[in-house]
Amino acid sequence: MNAVDPHMLTGAYVLDALDAEEHETVRRHLAGCPSCAQEVREFSETVARLGVAVAVTPTATLRAGVLERIATVRQEPPPTAQAAGAPRRVRGGL
Repeated sequence: MNAVDPHMLTGAYVLDALDAEEHETVRRHLAGCPSCAQEVREFSETVARLGVAVAVTPTATLRAGVLERIATVRQEPPPTAQAAGAPRRVRGGL
């Protein structure tokens, strides 16, 4: 495992999508992090609900309305490296 922040793995933990080392890291982390433990409980509830969800085909009117509205939504540009938190290069070698 590449020293991944366990805070970022709660969803994958609930979905059992981690390797054994990651799983154990998150499991140990949960014992001392109430916010992550809460997030895991909430994700688990969501996964359980999705397991019993029934797919429903939208009516033609609903589908057409959604697609019509989507066409009017401006897509956000992708974040630049600077906006994504990339470190700035500073003159002078810092």
